[in-house]
Amino acid sequence: MQHKTGAKEDLIERIQIYLAESGLQADDKLPSERQLCAMWSVNRSTLRAAIAHLQELGLIYSAPGLGNFVRSGKLERMLDDMDSFQDVAEKQKKAFETIVLRQGLIKSDISLSKRLRIDPGASVFELVRLRYVDAVAASLE
Repeated sequence: MQHKTGAKEDLIERIQIYLAESGLQADDKLPSERQLCAMWSVNRSTLRAAIAHLQELGLIYSAPGLGNFVRSGKLERMLDDMDSFQDVAEKQKKAFETIVLRQGLIKSDISLSKRLRIDPGASVFELVRLRYVDAVAASLE
């Protein structure tokens, strides 16, 4: 028996194809809800449900009173590669920034000494940094 998809699922797929083929870039505005409803002959509640799902997927975002916009693509990283975080971001043409929050020598406490298998009180270099990809905090290390 063939599975029949619902109006919302069909519309989600249509919008994803539209996003891929329209040439819209990150932060570009989508047509208005009224225009999208007319474009695909759907009612506004179906459109809003599809948009909410696409927001959950991270493909679009809404700005109240302004409309819906294309979200920049997420940074994709294969955990088995040996490229640095910065190299991965640059290969995907993402803006990358690191801010050092704290750095210096600290004395290891008992918990840290066990994890690092060193003597308690030994000096350890601590580096705490915040990584941004496309101006969005992506990693605290």
